[in-house]
Amino acid sequence: MRWDYYVESPFNDVRGYEIERELADPESWTDIDIGMPNLMLPNGARFYVDHAHPEYSGPEVTNPRDAALWDMAGDRILDDAARMASELTGNLITIYKNNTDGKGASYGTHENYQVARDVPFDDFVKHLTPFFVTRNIWAGSGRVGLGQESRTSGFQISQRADFFEARVGLETTVNRPIINTRDEPHADPTKFRRLHVIVGDANMSPTMTFLKMGVTALVLSMIEDSALEFAIDLTDPVLEMQSVSRDYQFTHPLQLTDGTSLTAIQIQRKYLHAAQNYMAHKPNDAMTEQVLVL
Repeated sequence: MRWDYYVESPFNDVRGYEIERELADPESWTDIDIGMPNLMLPNGARFYVDHAHPEYSGPEVTNPRDAALWDMAGDRILDDAARMASELTGNLITIYKNNTDGKGASYGTHENYQVARDVPFDDFVKHLTPFFVTRNIWAGSGRVGLGQESRTSGFQISQRADFFEARVGLETTVNRPIINTRDEPHADPTKFRRLHVIVGDANMSPTMTFLKMGVTALVLSMIEDSALEFAIDLTDPVLEMQSVSRDYQFTHPLQLTDGTSLTAIQIQRKYLHAAQNYMAHKPNDAMTEQVLVL
């Protein structure tokens, strides 16, 4: 079964306008069938060619455990595809689960979350920016090479950090933003948004995939319920995202607009403590409890 492009709307911006196709980067024209392999799999996932590499998109799920399971299924599918292609061509084909080719190109491991439409988008921007900037201290997959083209030797925590150039924006392949504003809900647009998260790394560990999506979903629930009573306004989120990725000791002070500073660990602890207090007043949820324990 081939993919239906009818519901694709890559130029709609959550801030209330639509970019004209002619003014958008051609790489963002994802609503056009260019004849490349683009299939729906029996498990509900989408398997297609994205520019020059294979991409797998898992089916919709209602919890982080299932998200991790379907991501593992994608690994198996790609492994089988590489093996069969190797046998067919007589050449060994190896597939890498990563986010950069080390030569300047980057491709995302996107996450998608359904959130309430009636929550002001500025609330998501305010609370998610410091969360995403510092999330990689535990969710990053690691990368050898510094800078987009890896011209400088060295190790860093995140594969994606060097490729972000804006705080908020619609693009995903150029001038990448920390908070993406694509408004393509794939649900009732009067009730829901689809938060399109492009900052994450491709994780080899299913436990990390479970934790990354579980914690992020919990933060989104707190934003929807106005349960985050603190605000952290970073002076330069883009620069700090790169600085955090290079800070193996987790001691780098992130500068705030009020003149103070916090480390990435201190910022993440604020979200952890808020989540613990939030869940203390909620019905028992075994999966969320597991996320908090991890």
